Amino acid sequence: MEHSSILSSTKVPEAWYAVQTRPCAERSTAAILTHKGYEVFYPVRRRPHSPRLESPLFAGYLFCRTSKHVCGRIVTTPGVVRLLGIPGGPEPIPDEEVEGLRRMAEQSDPEVQSTLGTKVPELATAQRVRVLHGPLRGVVGQIVGEAPRRRFVVCVQMLQRAVSVTLDPRWLQPESQAV
Repeated sequence: MEHSSILSSTKVPEAWYAVQTRPCAERSTAAILTHKGYEVFYPVRRRPHSPRLESPLFAGYLFCRTSKHVCGRIVTTPGVVRLLGIPGGPEPIPDEEVEGLRRMAEQSDPEVQSTLGTKVPELATAQRVRVLHGPLRGVVGQIVGEAPRRRFVVCVQMLQRAVSVTLDPRWLQPESQAV
């Protein structure tokens, strides 16, 4: 009895962490972590011509919500390579970033794509904006590209990658003006 109360107290989710997986092991690793009782977010994109086929939005990565004190249990899961972070340990990802990715992954818009070659430092000079309308309303990101075709980008700092979607520039407000 005492042992089960210790286990239940360790399952209290606190923060999202980026989990690096073995190549092509994202789906199976997500299933194992879910079976272990973790909240897992494995963002995928549907292929336009084959909606039943999907591919990971971030190849080799998924997200897991847990307490920093039980991260060791995640690392021992088959398919997991490591949790991303700093040399001292795993680093949590802000809920807003994961929520932004979740909203983008839920869209059926074929414009949603992974810009896996885009490193976050290259985006540092882009203007930060908040989306005012549509399914991404409230999400904050950065603009890259030139008018009239702008890209709204939600950055996942830990992965140093970005997801982009084309939005009408009238739907965007500079972050400095956002309330």
